[in-house]
Amino acid sequence: MELAANPPRRLPKAWLASAVTAVRALDFLSPVLDLVIRLWVANAFFKAGLTKIANWDLTIALFESEYDVAFLSPETAA
Repeated sequence: MELAANPPRRLPKAWLASAVTAVRALDFLSPVLDLVIRLWVANAFFKAGLTKIANWDLTIALFESEYDVAFLSPETAA
């Protein structure tokens, strides 16, 4: 039976404990990060909606030129 030239080293218990702590922290922060990203995207849509409500003429112009809803008039689509 031949011995391995470089036997595998065992990690110190402190490193293993800190790795477990890091994984638990990431598991805890994952939903928080998901919520922050969703709120950031929701903010962009909310601001776009407020812009459309605040200036009706601009909204009609957007539906005429940018959004291009072929089967509806821009007023109906807006």
